Amino acid sequence: MTLPDDQTSGPETGYGTIVVMRSLLAALAMLAAGLLGSVALTAYLLHQTVLNPDRPGQVLSAALDQPRLRHEILHDVVPGYQSLPAAQRHEINHALAGRRLQAAVRDVHVDGSGTVRLGPLRHQIGHTLRAHGQPQLAHVVSAAAGGYTFHLPSLIGSKYAAARSLAADVALKAGLAAAALFLLAFVVAPDRRRALRRIGIAVLLSCGGTLALYWLLPAAASAATHDVWVDAAATATRAFGSAIVTGLLPVAAGGLVLIGASFLIPRAAGRRS
Repeated sequence: MTLPDDQTSGPETGYGTIVVMRSLLAALAMLAAGLLGSVALTAYLLHQTVLNPDRPGQVLSAALDQPRLRHEILHDVVPGYQSLPAAQRHEINHALAGRRLQAAVRDVHVDGSGTVRLGPLRHQIGHTLRAHGQPQLAHVVSAAAGGYTFHLPSLIGSKYAAARSLAADVALKAGLAAAALFLLAFVVAPDRRRALRRIGIAVLLSCGGTLALYWLLPAAASAATHDVWVDAAATATRAFGSAIVTGLLPVAAGGLVLIGASFLIPRAAGRRS
């Protein structure tokens, strides 16, 4: 005697529903983890580059490309700069484009109070002016009293500190959430071999998403405001492109390792009746 269809197919249908639900949950967890991973990586790399107080040189270099900021900085580096003849101010501005001066910019530091130490920059300006046949102007720059620091506006300093703190917080929390969701996706997935491979792919996609965010954010910030400091920070962000790629390489390598490791996991056996 043959049993009704609903009695013979019931257990199989129930198992199939569970498999589908587990697959859907794993896919959703993986998608959320990939997005959070991109956010975490972006925040971490910003924290380590543009928002790193030990690496303000690129930001200052970008600031020197902004005429208004360059004028303010030179006013502090070269006391009496504003009263110099136009030809001498032109020579000083021309000196700022030299390679050695750009190297000196990388030695500039900023402390927690927002004070930028400009001693190396001022010294190199004098050296560069002498090399360009301007010994008298170099003497004016070197002999002037004071002018070894440039104080960031308090609003800029507080925003910088807040942005650095926020970046660290987002990197930590988003990174932990992404790791937890990846683990959840691996545990609940009916086929862990495939799940691990997809996690590896998601990690690679997160690296790609991070690169996209890193290049899009400066453009979005510049479009949202015409503040000269935002423009300088946006330009500096782009200048860290090679550092960002270098920072993402270990993460991308980890994704490739996960993909390779997935082939070591035995294939999921079919359900036996």
